[in-house]
Amino acid sequence: MIELRDYQQKAVDDLREAYRQGFKSPFLTAPTGAGKTVILSKICQQASERGTNTVLLVHRQELVIQTAKTFARFGIPHSIVAPAKVVQNAIKIQLEEFNKSWFRDESHIYIATVQTLVRRMADLPKFDLILIDEAHHGVAGTWLKIIKSYPGARVLGVSATPERLDGQGLGVHCGGIFDKLILGPSISSLIARGYLTKPRVYCPPIEADFSDLKTVAGDFDRKQQQEKLNKPRIIGNVIAHYRKYCDGVPAITFCPTVEYAQYVAANFNAAGYRAASIDGNMDDYQRNKAINDLGSGRLDVLTSCEIVSEGTDIPVVGAAILLRKTKSLGLYLQQVGRALRPYPGKSETIILDHVGNCNTHGLPDDDHEWTLDGRTHRNRANSAGSLACRQCLNCYAVYPSTVSICPICGTPASKTRTEIEEVEGELVEFTKRAERKEQGRAATLEELTELGIKRGYGKRAEAWARYVYNGRKAKEERRRNS
Repeated sequence: MIELRDYQQKAVDDLREAYRQGFKSPFLTAPTGAGKTVILSKICQQASERGTNTVLLVHRQELVIQTAKTFARFGIPHSIVAPAKVVQNAIKIQLEEFNKSWFRDESHIYIATVQTLVRRMADLPKFDLILIDEAHHGVAGTWLKIIKSYPGARVLGVSATPERLDGQGLGVHCGGIFDKLILGPSISSLIARGYLTKPRVYCPPIEADFSDLKTVAGDFDRKQQQEKLNKPRIIGNVIAHYRKYCDGVPAITFCPTVEYAQYVAANFNAAGYRAASIDGNMDDYQRNKAINDLGSGRLDVLTSCEIVSEGTDIPVVGAAILLRKTKSLGLYLQQVGRALRPYPGKSETIILDHVGNCNTHGLPDDDHEWTLDGRTHRNRANSAGSLACRQCLNCYAVYPSTVSICPICGTPASKTRTEIEEVEGELVEFTKRAERKEQGRAATLEELTELGIKRGYGKRAEAWARYVYNGRKAKEERRRNS
């Protein structure tokens, strides 16, 4: 028996009503951690009881294994349409977890990867209900081919973000496939009710300059990001900040490339932490073992390029380390959402945003006005970063690259280093938009100093005020010269 929370039941009821009203392909949006897989499990279970042939589509093999594990937890028989090795690993994990497998060669419920299903449709039953997990991927290509192959089927898309990663809409009137948006709860409401944990975000006080990065497939070039991260312009040191803000807390690190994820994991291990890197080239079982090791406490840090951005459920994770700059609000929310799930003894979630994604997209618990139209009015003011920075090797303050002397301690700017050094960082807590607006209204150095005192910065108030004020001036100068 699957017991739904009130908002989960409301989502199911709203979906039923949408179908009754004649909509054929609604889209349910609910934050990461709201229990979308539980909702899908309930829908599949009820459909199976009615004899409805249902397929749940996922875009990665890891999600097949995870979804099958959830179905097994609820005692839901299911078939799997995926490479044989994935099926074997899914069964193996179920046997290890539950001493029983709920896999069936024939079932009313199929969990399928898109790539495998499209090749095997002729050998499978006619589907009456198509469920699409992480449906912000399912707008064209192979996804659309599958949907068109079952013209009489009802469709349901589910995702935390009802838009493509490039911000384009998913609605039928803007080239997508969905005709009705069902709004689930907001992140802030789930935090207020204890279903998610409160995030505490630390980021550079002034963004590193990403304006020189190329755009590939709607986002910053990841190879170029790796090269930039290997230079001291990135704010702070990953390991030092982890040690300072969340030492020993299970953490996921999001990296721009597989190579850089491996590099970061190696550095964590060298510093005495237990870390591992996972990627799409690994064996499925080994990948899932690493994820389980993080959840069980055998690992401190897991690094990855994309594998854990979507669908991965590890409630014990209490920190997310962002090392990938992205233009995508959806990707940003998917990543930070991995760490927001509640867990016994977990009072808050630490977000170490080394690349300033929060400056572009806001705090993880900011509310958003979702539509199927896409983000046509996206604020792109900071999407490319605003100002290159330096880090003082004496006091570790971060300041604009246009300043030749550290404004905090007066140390002359050092020459460029070729390797990242382990230093105490200067990530600062990122606050609500109201506080940022308050800071913006403080126009003079004196007003900024008063604000710093008001915020409890103590002896650091004047230094912080100078820092912010000089940063503004440097930014204005750069704009005049551009």
